[in-house]
Amino acid sequence: MWRNEAWATIFGFENEAEYLGQSTRMLYPSEEEYERIREILYAPLRAGQTTETDLKFKRRDGTVFDAHMRMNLLDPSHPSRGTISAIIDITDRKKAEEAIRQSRELLKVVTDTIPAAMFYANSKQRFLFSNKTHKKWWAAPDNEDLAGRTLQEVFGEFYVDIQGHVDAVLSGQEVAYDRTIHYRDGAIRDVAVVYTPHFGPDGEVKGFVGLATDISERKRAEEALRGSEEKYRLLVEQAREGILVAQDGVIKFLNPRSAEVMGYSEDELRSKSFGEFIHPDDRDMVLQLHFRRLRGEELPNRYPVKILTRDGDLRWVEIDAALIQWAGKPAVQILITDITERK
Repeated sequence: MWRNEAWATIFGFENEAEYLGQSTRMLYPSEEEYERIREILYAPLRAGQTTETDLKFKRRDGTVFDAHMRMNLLDPSHPSRGTISAIIDITDRKKAEEAIRQSRELLKVVTDTIPAAMFYANSKQRFLFSNKTHKKWWAAPDNEDLAGRTLQEVFGEFYVDIQGHVDAVLSGQEVAYDRTIHYRDGAIRDVAVVYTPHFGPDGEVKGFVGLATDISERKRAEEALRGSEEKYRLLVEQAREGILVAQDGVIKFLNPRSAEVMGYSEDELRSKSFGEFIHPDDRDMVLQLHFRRLRGEELPNRYPVKILTRDGDLRWVEIDAALIQWAGKPAVQILITDITERK
């Protein structure tokens, strides 16, 4: 047996007496590994071929390491003369490969868990990655990969709608849009879509990441809110009582009836402190009640007040005040009823 110094270093032998005359079985961690490698390597050797494989060896101290071995016959015409082998310690490579495998596994877990469809497409508009949600929405079973297929193949008629966005992201722009999409799994979803370009070291666009978030529930909630706001607006605008909101002495909101009762235009009422429209006899009392109510004091809600119209006419109104929140701050909602005829 001949070996070089690197071989002795890899296996940890200090002198020839430790291995000369010994079976090569001593270099393997188990009899099973020895037999497995014999099966892999010796059949091609008998046919005169060079053979190689990754395997596990055992050092002198019993530690097991990963290696790559390449083997040839010393003399192909006389196989019994022995073999020559080149062995490389690939422990670091195997560790790196395992780290990459774990990283990819973790990435898959994360991307398959997020409640959104995610994919990566290269500059040729071919899918290289799709998460579980993206494959589900586009009717690809879990065991079917979309990798290699073009955006147009997968998206079908929908591709025409987004072609401009795809061209934009591949030119280096980030793209965001909302769209209602009829997906191949049969569902109709409102989605918020973001395309983010992926730049290579040379600054060229190599591809892009697509992220589609289902916003159907949010859209329905917004539509319901708009409907409620419209109904409330109609109720307020058509109310027979004046309705206004005052905050820190300033009118923040009023309905048309408020302007009618107080004898000013809506713009005029919004441009001044509401205390200016109160008759001097009642002004201090009304302002004190207003600011005390803003501080949270318990006060009577209803009381009569004299006001002055723009023409200087005196009117009696009944105020019904309640503390509310307006734009995140305390305010007073006031219902105004004209009681002049009663007076």
